[in-house]
Amino acid sequence: MRWLERVRERQLARRKARKESYVKEIRQETNEAVKELKLDQEFNQIDGPFIKPNEAAEIIGKNTNILQKLRASGDGPKFYKLGRSVRYKKEDIENWMAETNS
Repeated sequence: MRWLERVRERQLARRKARKESYVKEIRQETNEAVKELKLDQEFNQIDGPFIKPNEAAEIIGKNTNILQKLRASGDGPKFYKLGRSVRYKKEDIENWMAETNS
């Protein structure tokens, strides 16, 4: 009988640990989503709509890694940073594409 109680206690402890882990993961994902939303709102308050690097890469027709290398070398389109987040304006990308194609 005593061993059965220990087994049940272990099972309950495992369930509790899994539940706590799941709750922690959900909180983390929620916090990240809230941060991303706040950053988007802050960017859009600055001066018009901004787009993310993956959207900018689609417009240019390049990979996001290439866009990052262009940004690091100073050869890419104008970009804006708020904290660690990078955003682009669509018109800046279009202007950059026009300049590089001519």
